[in-house]
Amino acid sequence: MERWKQMIDEVPELEPMAQLFEKLEDVLFCLKDRYGRYVWANRAFLKHAKLSDLSHLAGKTASHVFPALLAEEYERQDASLIKQGKETQNRLEMITNSDGSYGWFLSDKVLIRRCDGRIRAIASMSRNLHAPAGDDKPIGRLASVISRMQQGYHEPLKISELAAEAGLTVSALERLTQSLYKRSPKQILTQLRIEAAADLLRDTNTSIASIALTCGFCDQAALSRSFRAVTGTSPLRYRNLARAHR
Repeated sequence: MERWKQMIDEVPELEPMAQLFEKLEDVLFCLKDRYGRYVWANRAFLKHAKLSDLSHLAGKTASHVFPALLAEEYERQDASLIKQGKETQNRLEMITNSDGSYGWFLSDKVLIRRCDGRIRAIASMSRNLHAPAGDDKPIGRLASVISRMQQGYHEPLKISELAAEAGLTVSALERLTQSLYKRSPKQILTQLRIEAAADLLRDTNTSIASIALTCGFCDQAALSRSFRAVTGTSPLRYRNLARAHR
């Protein structure tokens, strides 16, 4: 609990936030330090981790608490978040249920910073979809589609082919993404491409035309249309604004 007290001293807003999450039964919430060590978690998280109280979690990493396959992915996500400083939203993933089975959750991760801008913690929230993680379940097939998009957004992916690869009809895939993400499969794929393009615009000197092709757009005009629709500005203006605020 000493680390938790230190964290509250540095970021006082964490205490009322923790009090709110403590009351939620279907939302798993936890805070880790920048090295991936758990500092605090709500009762729902402790229950799913099969831990009786916080003292059995504090100071441990995911590899001490969860099966190796899941822990490896959680720790990879944390390392990427720390390195890139980019929050994760509505990520579909498996988490251990309290009975030892696996279930599907939508997870979000954000960085908590001190007043001086230094990273103090990783905050993670996972919402239970109450769906078992069997390979033959529709939501498991959706997960494979989302994973394929995340890994291959730069490729000329077609929604119909992604649906077929997962054993879903296009209409079934549409229903699943609308239900969980409030977006169509095409909108999700476009968002992934826009996010990748934004990173390259901000962090590299690569030409906008090359970025467009690298991120899966057919040409610069297609990137510009989609980028403006999502962000409200052009790729060039975004690049200039991002650099001006460094």
